[in-house]
Amino acid sequence: MDHKKRIQGEVVSATNDKTIKIQTISYKKHPLYKKRVETRSTYYAHDEENAANVGDTVTIVECRPMSKTKRFRLESIDKKALVKIKVLEEEAVKEALGDNMGVAALPTFNLDGTDCQMKSFIGSKAIGVNPNAENMQVAMALAAYLAGEDAQKDHYDMRNILPTNTNLAVDDD
Repeated sequence: MDHKKRIQGEVVSATNDKTIKIQTISYKKHPLYKKRVETRSTYYAHDEENAANVGDTVTIVECRPMSKTKRFRLESIDKKALVKIKVLEEEAVKEALGDNMGVAALPTFNLDGTDCQMKSFIGSKAIGVNPNAENMQVAMALAAYLAGEDAQKDHYDMRNILPTNTNLAVDDD
């Protein structure tokens, strides 16, 4: 068994070619205050294939000095970070996710003998007002307007944001 140091951490930067920056977080007890204090350590590691991305959890292993700051190399990618995907078409999503793609219809329920499918939640059902606001009357008036039928109808007309007001129910046609 080799006696090389192995460190597991999160990739915080992968902008340089074949170099990743890993950060580890540990906690130590403060000698005077006896509180738990967070300490962070950063390491630079060699990533030959540029396989690691920001947010990945990786294991790095000690190696010969590769540059002024690089003393580790990437051993394995333990957990891949979730990648933000801009959904444009179903085929593009299938290609990006591969076997990890899952699609499910929203559940249906029985209402007065007819099966109805639930709709996804869009919009806001309640608008809060800070009780310590300087202009309480203006804040209340704005909240009342945003929750009202006129504002929700305008949002639907301009941006296709479905209204939550039951008086403005939109047909599925």
